[in-house]
Amino acid sequence: MDDASYRAFGAEPDDDAKLDARGLFQGLWAPSEPIAWRHYMGGASPKDLVPTGYGDLFLVSDRVVAVLRQHGFSGWTTYLVTLYGKKKEPVAGYHGFSITGRCGLPDESRTRLEWRDPLVPNGPRVQVRVGLYVDLATWTGEEVFSPHGSGWCFVTEPVKVALEKAKVTNLKFVRLSEYEQLVV
Repeated sequence: MDDASYRAFGAEPDDDAKLDARGLFQGLWAPSEPIAWRHYMGGASPKDLVPTGYGDLFLVSDRVVAVLRQHGFSGWTTYLVTLYGKKKEPVAGYHGFSITGRCGLPDESRTRLEWRDPLVPNGPRVQVRVGLYVDLATWTGEEVFSPHGSGWCFVTEPVKVALEKAKVTNLKFVRLSEYEQLVV
């Protein structure tokens, strides 16, 4: 899963000193009280997936939680949040999203290196790695999972289908075999 639009409502924490973003993302830390998030970019109304000021941390709507629960998908949990809108009004129906399912880190030796057109006009061509390949022997079997220590969120095909069927907003899926990462 990936946030699909940077024009969409985005949130940032009221107090990031209290935030262990990596611990939250990977379900290794659960706050004892709700974490307050406030609008910091984009539209006035949040979509089903709300990006945050932390690349791999996002909030989800009640609708996303309902779909995941309805189908009994494993590998995820939520934590309490308080979300405030563009005019500082409380926005109900959102949760922090943590991924508890795991797999090993992708094997970079299996990726293809390819050249792409410049990212900016008159810029240089760029090289990308194509594909993320995970050894399935390292996967713990949950439908929502992440390589330990990374910020990626992987889901199985049934999760993708269920969320697409529910028309969840601000969500984009990329097949692991088609994922592109800039070589720096």
